[in-house]
Amino acid sequence: PPALTAATISSAPLRSLRNVVSLYLQKNRLVDLGGAVNAETTPRLRFLSLSDNALTFDDTARVSFEGGDTKKTRTDQEHPLRGLETLPALMYLDCSGNVRLNGVAPLLERLPSSVAFCDFSRCALSFVDEYRPALVASFDALKQLDGVAVTRQERRDARALLGEEGDGDADRDGSEFLSEAEAEAEAEA
Repeated sequence: PPALTAATISSAPLRSLRNVVSLYLQKNRLVDLGGAVNAETTPRLRFLSLSDNALTFDDTARVSFEGGDTKKTRTDQEHPLRGLETLPALMYLDCSGNVRLNGVAPLLERLPSSVAFCDFSRCALSFVDEYRPALVASFDALKQLDGVAVTRQERRDARALLGEEGDGDADRDGSEFLSEAEAEAEAEA
């Protein structure tokens, strides 16, 4: 069977899912959500599983120059997760196993600030050095990334590494981060 794309997943049928809070779309060969999962179609969505699909994004393209040198440049490709940034209640996102999903910076633009648990393990982007610090520093609500708890110290270190301001002890909305002991206790539970 062919891979599912924006042409086969439209927002029209999803509009009838306005009360859905959990959506399991793993192992469907999806290459792109096509913007169909968004605040208009699934405004109450809290849990989204997209693991082991074929979501693909490569934020670089190789361009040849005289002399055989190559340079990486940005592509104009649309992100397969576009629309998720509009979901106000999304807390859990599992995109693990989408081996061709790359591009840390474009991903940061696609995740809603509400996301607390993310899994991008076995995705190309999870092997980029700045991947974990970028997500930890950028999302105050993030408590766990790829099955590993986010600690206060890790958040402080990530912000320092990326040159961001912040005391690391409180989210921008005033709630506290997990202490290392709390994170370990939560991970064991």
